[in-house]
Amino acid sequence: MLLLISVHTLVFFLSGNFQVYLLDSFKWVKNPGILGLLSYIKLCKKYFSSSNSCDAILIYGSMCRNQLHIRSDLDLRIIRRTDSIHGLFALPIGYLLRAYSLLVWVPVDLQVVDSFEFIEKQMRSDEKPIVVYCRHGVILQNQGIDISEVEKDPTLVLRDKQTLEQ
Repeated sequence: MLLLISVHTLVFFLSGNFQVYLLDSFKWVKNPGILGLLSYIKLCKKYFSSSNSCDAILIYGSMCRNQLHIRSDLDLRIIRRTDSIHGLFALPIGYLLRAYSLLVWVPVDLQVVDSFEFIEKQMRSDEKPIVVYCRHGVILQNQGIDISEVEKDPTLVLRDKQTLEQ
C-alpha cells in the first residue's frame, strides 16, 4: 500500500502540472524570469536533440504571444520521432526534465506528443510557436520565430518590455 501511495505521489509531481497549480493558486509563486526560462529551454534542447528522440521542440502560450510575465508557465510541446526507435526515449527524457523543473522552480507544461497535427488541434489558432529545435528535414507549419531571436533579445516575448526579470 505504501508503495502504491509513493508511486502515485511521484507521478503526480512529475506530471508537469504541480507548479502550474501553485501558480494559479498562490500570488507569491513566480517563475525564475526570462533568463531562467531560457536556461531551462536550452537544457531541454540539449537532452532531446542529443538523444535524437524528437522531430521538434516548440514553445506555445504566453511566450509565443509576447505576453510572458513573472507568473507565466512555460508551455513546451515535444514532437517525438515516430519513425525511429529513438522516439521511445522522448517520454523518459520528458519525465526527467519535469523532475528537474521542480528543482530549479520552472513551472512547465511539458507534453510529448506524436504529431504537429495533434498540437494544432489543442492549441489556440492565434499562437505561432517559437521553434526551439527542428530535426533536419522536418517541415513545420504555422511556425513563428526561432528561439535564437529570443536569446538575442529576450524582451521580444515579455509583456512588460522594461525588464528582463519581468
